[in-house]
Amino acid sequence: IAACVGALVPPVGKATQGAAAPAGSKLQQLLSETMQSKDAAAAKEEAKEAALARRDPGEVDSFVPLVLLVGVTNEGIEMTAVQITKPQGPDKELHCPFGNINVISSVCYAHGGNDPLSMVPKALDELREQVGIVVPESEEPTAIVTYGSVGSQKHLAKAVTSVLTKYGKEGENSDDYDGWDEDIPIVSTGKGCVSMGLAVLAASVHGRVKLVVSVKGTDGKLRPKAKLGVAVQDVATCAVAVSFNYYGGAENKWTEPKVIFDFDRRVPAGPYQIDFTAAECAAHLANGGKGIEDESELIEKAKNLEGSRGIPDREAAALKCRFRLYQKTSRGGGDDDSEWIRVGNDMKPLSMEHSQKDEGESGDDNMVAIESAVLEISLSSV
Repeated sequence: IAACVGALVPPVGKATQGAAAPAGSKLQQLLSETMQSKDAAAAKEEAKEAALARRDPGEVDSFVPLVLLVGVTNEGIEMTAVQITKPQGPDKELHCPFGNINVISSVCYAHGGNDPLSMVPKALDELREQVGIVVPESEEPTAIVTYGSVGSQKHLAKAVTSVLTKYGKEGENSDDYDGWDEDIPIVSTGKGCVSMGLAVLAASVHGRVKLVVSVKGTDGKLRPKAKLGVAVQDVATCAVAVSFNYYGGAENKWTEPKVIFDFDRRVPAGPYQIDFTAAECAAHLANGGKGIEDESELIEKAKNLEGSRGIPDREAAALKCRFRLYQKTSRGGGDDDSEWIRVGNDMKPLSMEHSQKDEGESGDDNMVAIESAVLEISLSSV
């Protein structure tokens, strides 16, 4: 996102009194020209259809350009697809020519070898597939923006063009061809693109870069109001999963990770609520530690363990209950970089420290069981 914002910042020019607003960046000009031509073509087509139907022309939806941001380092590669909307009027102080950046999908792959460019076909295939799922109505990308060192961008552009050429050949005789080919413009950026974008984003958040718009109040009068120079709707670049253990944390007894926030989930997300009860833990434990998938069966077995007769079983199960969080930063399966990564320490949701026990006691000896607990998990954009 920083690279996208940095690529849209107008080039630095010498300010002169009474001079017109500086020319936009190469990416801004390309997007503006494409949006104007697409909107004009759509309006012309609507006018033609309206004339044939003997009706007034209706409003047409503005064209929304799709832009791919691609960067590579020795450690890996990242590709992000965004839609850019809300063009903003020329202003000498306006560092954000577009007011909204909507992230569609982000694909990242780590690479332990010496050739991270070998990941380009895999990453671009994945991103193309996700774009087709999330915004199937979108046209082919208006532009592909590369960022990083000058040398890496040259090699990256060559690798991306090679994959796009393959897409074009494969789609020649396909009715479902999405238009991705080597004709998509590839825009390179300066080495300070990302840092410039970060500076503009920080300035926007702190009100240093802002727009003043007129907002109608309850009395019907228009009043000036400041708004962010650019708003970003982000998505999760990782997947988050949870796992349970009913045997005191024994490594071979953890349940399979259950995904609660998947890749490309709009953030912030949540809270995702997990209810823990000692009775349900005792039911899972009595089932051999395997999670009871059927909810009605779990409720019935947990109900049989309620009451005073089930206290010993509930207490033992509560003290053994463990909970773990995982995250995955790369998509796919089978590769080392697509494995679940443990986050933080294991939690004991149904155990709490007893303040009244002897001072010399510590660790598990100082824990007591509780009947229930509620855990809420949220996913932020940071």
